[in-house]
Amino acid sequence: MNDGMNERSNLLKKIIEVKKMDIEECQQELNSRYYPVIVRLAITEYILKLQEELENYNDKLIAASKE
Repeated sequence: MNDGMNERSNLLKKIIEVKKMDIEECQQELNSRYYPVIVRLAITEYILKLQEELENYNDKLIAASKE
């Protein structure tokens, strides 16, 4: 039973790390190059979506660690 929880926690941790890297890359790209306004808006919206997903995964990880 514990192995399943550990696998789930490890998977969530990996997903969280990937989301963090995606956010960092998008922010660096947005700040380092010129993009038309529509592209900047799309990148900003994507960053916000990633941050929301990251919060959800963090919440799930916290919940999994309490079980």
